[in-house]
Amino acid sequence: MKPTTKTFLLPILLPLASIIVLSTLYTQTFAQDISTPEVFAVSSWGDKLDFKTLASETAMLYDNQAFSEKLIPPRIPENMQVMESFFTPNVIIGDDDRLKVTDTTNFPWSTVVKIHGNFGAFSFNCSGWMLGPSTVATSAHCIYDYGDTNTYATNVIVTPAMNSDSPNSEPFGHCEAYKAWIINLWETIGDPKYDYGVYMLRCRVGEQTGNLGYRVMTDEQIDEALTNVTGYPLDKGGTTMWFGMGNVLETPADFLLYDNDTTGGQSGAPVWELIDDACQVCVVATHRSGIDDHNTGVRITNDVFDFLFVMQQRVYHSIYIPVVLKNAG
Repeated sequence: MKPTTKTFLLPILLPLASIIVLSTLYTQTFAQDISTPEVFAVSSWGDKLDFKTLASETAMLYDNQAFSEKLIPPRIPENMQVMESFFTPNVIIGDDDRLKVTDTTNFPWSTVVKIHGNFGAFSFNCSGWMLGPSTVATSAHCIYDYGDTNTYATNVIVTPAMNSDSPNSEPFGHCEAYKAWIINLWETIGDPKYDYGVYMLRCRVGEQTGNLGYRVMTDEQIDEALTNVTGYPLDKGGTTMWFGMGNVLETPADFLLYDNDTTGGQSGAPVWELIDDACQVCVVATHRSGIDDHNTGVRITNDVFDFLFVMQQRVYHSIYIPVVLKNAG
């Protein structure tokens, strides 16, 4: 009996079907690897940390309303004076809209830090902000020099509220950074949306200075919002604190574009919003760079929030809890 067409083609169609299925699976897997690379935190000591999973697990230990709302409020030390005049600019210096902070010991100025260190034989200067008693948030390029020396910073000194015009230029002293955390995709490919990180300090100066809050905001909440960028611009000497008021211009997915005046030395400076009574000194971005007619900050997205939340908890779980524990009863 002659074989039918169906019987004759079966041995050929099965291998072809297998090839097609395997090819499809390979293509899907390959595309997934390209479009969704693994994201995790890495330290200057070579540690790796799945901060996304840890953030959700850690939040279960606390009253997680703040975590679910993606808003961690600032902490103001008891009896520290709080400045209110910074909400409205009242001085214009020529075409430069930046204002000098004359008393850096008042909150929130007390939380802004000067960062100085080395990448190999080269020194650098950045700004940052107190995230907790011993943690400072800043830009990843102030921690790991991607593309040039490809090294982590060394000899890093952090000085909160530095003011060289004051008789006491370091009202809270200074601290040595002993460890840093960034995102792996900054270390490996220098992806600008991961240009953020933290330094861990060998002191608890944040107990004296307080720390800024941080939050995730929607495009509708933040678009055209009034913001403040505070740091240590090198064109002003790099040892006095200046802030610039401005507005958010655009809200791309991972960044904020704004018209606040900044210069070199202010990388890592906090960008906080000034319109929401729920958190008027909550950071919404970390200043990164400027081009043409705008400046750019890495926006606090859900992933950035989780990273900061974990770093706050991981470092200070035994000595500092930024959110309220659940009622055991």
